[in-house]
Amino acid sequence: MATQIIQREEANGGVAGAAVRNYSDAFFKCPNCKQDYQGDLRNDILKAFMALNDSLFPDGNLNKALQMTDAMGRLLELDASIEADRIEGEELVTELIASIDEKIQDWDLLYGMVEARAYVCSARFYEGISSDEGLKTAKSFLQKARNKYRIMGGNYDLDMREMNIRIGRIESKLRGSVGRQDKEAEIKLYREKYDCCVEDGNDVCTINAGIDLASVLYNAYRTIEAERLLDKMVTTSHRLHGPDHRCTVKATSKSKRVKQRWVSLEYEEGRFEALQHEDDGEKCVLKVKGPIKEPRVVEEEQTFKVDSAQVHLSHNGTPVELFGLKRADLLNGMIGDVRDYCDSTDRYVVHLEGKGLKPVKVKPENLRVVFELPDLKNLD
Repeated sequence: MATQIIQREEANGGVAGAAVRNYSDAFFKCPNCKQDYQGDLRNDILKAFMALNDSLFPDGNLNKALQMTDAMGRLLELDASIEADRIEGEELVTELIASIDEKIQDWDLLYGMVEARAYVCSARFYEGISSDEGLKTAKSFLQKARNKYRIMGGNYDLDMREMNIRIGRIESKLRGSVGRQDKEAEIKLYREKYDCCVEDGNDVCTINAGIDLASVLYNAYRTIEAERLLDKMVTTSHRLHGPDHRCTVKATSKSKRVKQRWVSLEYEEGRFEALQHEDDGEKCVLKVKGPIKEPRVVEEEQTFKVDSAQVHLSHNGTPVELFGLKRADLLNGMIGDVRDYCDSTDRYVVHLEGKGLKPVKVKPENLRVVFELPDLKNLD
């Protein structure tokens, strides 16, 4: 069966990577719902699958590629800011690079894709280490991935563009500045990658691509769109894979971060996490009496109330609702993201949710933080 699937794919003009993907899908995907098998069932199938590969492909190349793929999956689960994870991650990267250095001769395109992906996953891990050395290591891996994608040709245009964007980000950090990245170009790229995954039908890739797109949207102060996309990813992953799957955990963690609302007070230094409004919006509940410490010790944090008029937005991208407008009363009740602040007019620039709506400049007293986004159907 394996050789028939691969030979048929290649005879129809396909490539080794697509052929092997179809071959492996026959083992790891349910033929009815087209989703990946999970848990013990997947582990048992993996053992049988690798034993079969040893008999069909004595050179062991396919199994080496699968082992590297599993190592990459684990690497993406690790948090480089945690010492134990960092140690494990560095060991995994060493193993991946050693596998690359073995110079597998056959299955050139398949291995090329695995090699490029190994560099990308290694770079993502080292980006999580908060040091210039970590960033420099990540940059070198991204450059190697870019070179590999360039060699493999035009089918990897999206990947090439992503490498250029990520290298540019790292270079800005190494210069000690955020830099002026082309946010629209980033959003366009990651939206294209997400759409490709949706079209391909692989739910794990789609969820991860959706999380990446949401991260770019959030960094571009488009919090509402990011939050709605993450809610969709969490719901989808929870339904397909359950609460403990790495996709569900990753999407949930990112969603919690995006849902946080940060504000400042005129009589206190630092930032505060706003939790909710009370008394018809007259009061705002904040977490921590005093600036939040880093790293946070959540169990020591307390909540307190202040007059909402004393609360100031301290983060671009904060979702807000417009209220109390008189000349433009039709805008009351609309929501949008704060994208900028105009010093000359003492107004925030708000991009309203909804197609065709132009940004508006609004006084601080006519904005209220939105903690729970309304259903889209209620905005019609």
